[in-house]
Amino acid sequence: MDLAEILNLRPQRAAGEQGAQRRIVEREQLVVTYRSDPAAIRALLPEPLKPDGSHTVSLEFIATPDAAGCGADVQSRVAIPAWFRGTPVEFVARSFIDETPDAVERWDAARRPGHSRLVIVHDTLTGVLEAEGRAVAVASMGYKQQHFVCGAERLRACPTEDVALRLARLQVQLRRIVDGDGRVVLAQLVGAAATAIEVKGAWAGPAQLYLPTLAASPLPVREVIGGVHFIADLALAAPRVLVDYAAAGAKRAAAEGPATRERAPAPKRTIGRSTSPRAIRQEAYA
Repeated sequence: MDLAEILNLRPQRAAGEQGAQRRIVEREQLVVTYRSDPAAIRALLPEPLKPDGSHTVSLEFIATPDAAGCGADVQSRVAIPAWFRGTPVEFVARSFIDETPDAVERWDAARRPGHSRLVIVHDTLTGVLEAEGRAVAVASMGYKQQHFVCGAERLRACPTEDVALRLARLQVQLRRIVDGDGRVVLAQLVGAAATAIEVKGAWAGPAQLYLPTLAASPLPVREVIGGVHFIADLALAAPRVLVDYAAAGAKRAAAEGPATRERAPAPKRTIGRSTSPRAIRQEAYA
């Protein structure tokens, strides 16, 4: 392969991701929202994202049974509502996918290996995240106890358009790729939005959240607000770059100019030094 062929290589699994949109059918999502520490939220948001002031975080379980070009999977993630230059967005601070640690680390530092399940146990919808052979997060709420509700804090019926607006919010992620020498070769804030949304069901109610460690979320739980359950068809657009940190860093480094080099230490004077073997041995052990 020559240079042009090498640069045009594409991963085999990305064949379905290169199009403008990816159609997803019957996507099911359990979202448990809780209040967390404001300082921890601010520390986790990359600039220019800003907290929305609600001090809330969501642990989400997403079951995708039919995604064009990608098949089926179940993932979980930690999301923070934020503002991006005046636009409400949802920042994905951590996500868990069922792949080997090496594959996850090569892709993005925010992604972790983990096995997620979204199951119905009697009258309860339960999301379970397992990592390193044990459960690190369990979220649950009543299964379809309220129909087409607005959110976890307002248990009343509302139009499905409100649910679609929530699903259409821009999803933002920080992607970093490090080369073999440990240098960051890619650092971008990317965003993707859902379109052509058809809500087939939406329910909300009290929820429970179990986080025995911070492995599933770097943000502590102060108060569980409630849970929301969605089922919808949608089209997910290809991610677009919102901020290119690597390019901005290179531009700043070029503007600042080369760093001042440290002066090399002056060589020791040798004039008048004795060259006898005894003097040389004494100097070596001095």
